[in-house]
Amino acid sequence: MVAVFDSVEDLDAVEGDGKVEEAKAAVRPLLDEVLVLDFVVGPAGEAQAPASL
Repeated sequence: MVAVFDSVEDLDAVEGDGKVEEAKAAVRPLLDEVLVLDFVVGPAGEAQAPASL
């Protein structure tokens, strides 16, 4: 399952109504592993140079 939100506020609103937990409970028995990634991406105009590894 992949979910993309326009803002942190949109994500918080969905998490607050319990629907996320219902969806997780429905698919959890079908999964071997779970990976959760939370990140915020700024507007394209604010992009910085990639980090040098």
